[in-house]
Amino acid sequence: MSNLKNDLKLYLFLAIVFIIYLIADDLFFDGICPFLYIFGFPCAGCGMTRAMTFLLSLRFEEALKTHPFSIVFFGYFLYFVFYRYFHGKEFRFFIMSFIVLLVFYFVFLL
Repeated sequence: MSNLKNDLKLYLFLAIVFIIYLIADDLFFDGICPFLYIFGFPCAGCGMTRAMTFLLSLRFEEALKTHPFSIVFFGYFLYFVFYRYFHGKEFRFFIMSFIVLLVFYFVFLL
């Protein structure tokens, strides 16, 4: 449980920045992805939030249609949470494995 407390303290600033981003996004971009608004084409993450919502409501087919890589990210997230907070161990290769996951993600979307 100490890992969770330490992580909450460490990432509180990032959470505040993210909340400010969400508010600014809603005010200035009308809820449209800023990447889409600025560049005119969707970013690689477009649809991920909707897909995660479908996954949490156990609607796997809709999640796959919305964003095919959402199940992989969700599984990775669950693995990380289980490993770090229930086993209480450090996830030593988290950054490296996450980078590998992102590379596969972008290759898959090409």
